[in-house]
Amino acid sequence: MYDKRAFDAIFAPRSICVVGASSSSVKTGSFAMRSALASNVPVYPVNRSGVEEILGQKAYKTIEDIPDNDIDLFFLVVPPKAVIPALQSAIKK
Repeated sequence: MYDKRAFDAIFAPRSICVVGASSSSVKTGSFAMRSALASNVPVYPVNRSGVEEILGQKAYKTIEDIPDNDIDLFFLVVPPKAVIPALQSAIKK
């Protein structure tokens, strides 16, 4: 038997962070954002370019800049060389 709560962070997250978020409809970061927004939970877009807003959500330059310290799910939509640093930042959150 398994504990359903162990899967809640993945299948029923309380909040989502999209690292590599984009408002450009041709980018994967936009698809990830739209998918996250469909979940109807707080979504925190991260884009290192420093844009102020992505798809109507306040954007953050780094994971560390996000005020919420209780993020359940991270989508890492970044180039391979940026995955490990993003993962390390996510772990600290």
